[in-house]
Amino acid sequence: MFRSSQRRTWFRRLSDVVWPRHGFRRAWNYRMCRLSRLRVCPHRISLGFAAGAFAFFTPFIGFHFLLAAALALVMRGNLLASAAGTVVGNPLTFPFIWLATFQIGSAIVGPPAGHVAGMDPIGLSLAEANDWQGYWELLGDAIWPMSVGAIPLGLAGAAISYAFCFWSLGKVRRTPASRSAAAEARRR
Repeated sequence: MFRSSQRRTWFRRLSDVVWPRHGFRRAWNYRMCRLSRLRVCPHRISLGFAAGAFAFFTPFIGFHFLLAAALALVMRGNLLASAAGTVVGNPLTFPFIWLATFQIGSAIVGPPAGHVAGMDPIGLSLAEANDWQGYWELLGDAIWPMSVGAIPLGLAGAAISYAFCFWSLGKVRRTPASRSAAAEARRR
């Protein structure tokens, strides 16, 4: 009944994820409004959202939802909020996050074998990886430092997203009566 008469194409839906048509603020407010209507305490919703934000920083593309759901179950967070938390990242931010996690992970565990400073980040070029074994070596040399580097970045992102989500839910969930009572108290 309230749907548009024109169906959105897959390209339009994908572009709305990367760059929302009506702006990031409206998309964020819409998601917070949807999360605020869940019959769960804000702490659990925020924990689930933080679990999703942490999972976004890991290099395991395709498993972010599963990892976020597992973390939310362990922390007793909301599963729907964990799925929404993985949307913190998008294809525009992936390369920056991957580079940051690789650099931090390399600083923690040391550079991969064959890494030369000033050369390509993992020491192998795509020209050297001319067969599947070469591609797996290329991938394997990058995954370990990225996985280790994702932990501190993921914890920082989860803490920030928890605080921001908890604060946003507090603002959205206030009833009009409590807003007017708070405004009256400020006026006095």
